[in-house]
Amino acid sequence: VSDLQRELQRELQAAQDQVSQERDHRQKLWAAEQELGARAAQQEAHLEAELHVEHKWNQELRAEMDQQAGSFSAELQALEAGTGEAHAAAAASASTLSEELSEARRTCVSLQQANTQ
Repeated sequence: VSDLQRELQRELQAAQDQVSQERDHRQKLWAAEQELGARAAQQEAHLEAELHVEHKWNQELRAEMDQQAGSFSAELQALEAGTGEAHAAAAASASTLSEELSEARRTCVSLQQANTQ
């Protein structure tokens, strides 16, 4: 009976040791899971902060580009208006010169007629 008791005690002790090792292993796995979860949450928060900064930077850049586009548009409109005014002034000047040239020709014809008489 004592040999049987010793054999049963050894088996019981071996089973208890195995249960203890499995418990330790599960605890280590749980701790590793917790650590990985904390790291993942930290990385997610960091990425969200970076994304927020990048989004803000993109908004500022878009606003600056819109402002520049507005300035360029206003400058283009001013140039187009100036070009229109320049065309109108050139046309008026050409018309005036044409009238002066016609008047000068009439004067020349009149002078030639006066000289031939």
